[in-house]
Amino acid sequence: MKTKDKIIAKAIEMYNISGITNVSSRDVSKELGISHGNLEYHFKNKTVLLNAIYEKMSEDISHVYRAEDMNIDPLEHFQNLLNELEKLQETYSFFNLDVIEIARKYPEVKLKLDSTLHLRKNQTAVILSRFIDSAYFKPEIEQGYYQRLQHVIRILITFWKSQEEILVSFSSAKTNEMSQHIWDLLIPHMTEKGYEVYLKLIKE
Repeated sequence: MKTKDKIIAKAIEMYNISGITNVSSRDVSKELGISHGNLEYHFKNKTVLLNAIYEKMSEDISHVYRAEDMNIDPLEHFQNLLNELEKLQETYSFFNLDVIEIARKYPEVKLKLDSTLHLRKNQTAVILSRFIDSAYFKPEIEQGYYQRLQHVIRILITFWKSQEEILVSFSSAKTNEMSQHIWDLLIPHMTEKGYEVYLKLIKE
């Protein structure tokens, strides 16, 4: 592994444990056993390092959102996406836990975050439209309803780790709990056909 990649991996590990505000670049270099100057050669400050981490995180999930093989069943595609998001929540847990602090303190990263969220909004809209086209979803009960539902799902994903930390007594610690909560939001809008496909998918 190259030094640059080692720095990114160690920073993610330390941020996950202690939070981004409690870990300095010097802390990371000390843990790696390299000089602070060596670290700054690759990442001149924390903003640059965080940018690199964010780009890696975005790339880790982008391939699932793209779903270039559009022959895949839309519900299966969405389940694959949720599975990857669950993994991402663990791998980069600090980002979701510290997202407010990151947005306030690192404007360059916030710009990238805003851009990504806009892209994800459009990509999720395509997924939901495929649900309707496949007769898995009922028509909207009113214009804009599914757009609002999509926004609620994005809020749930973004702040899932935070609620796990705060609402401890409400957490069951089950595997794929976030995914199940999202499906719970979608099930009432499924047609009979869509629900049958969903049940088969979950059993598999």
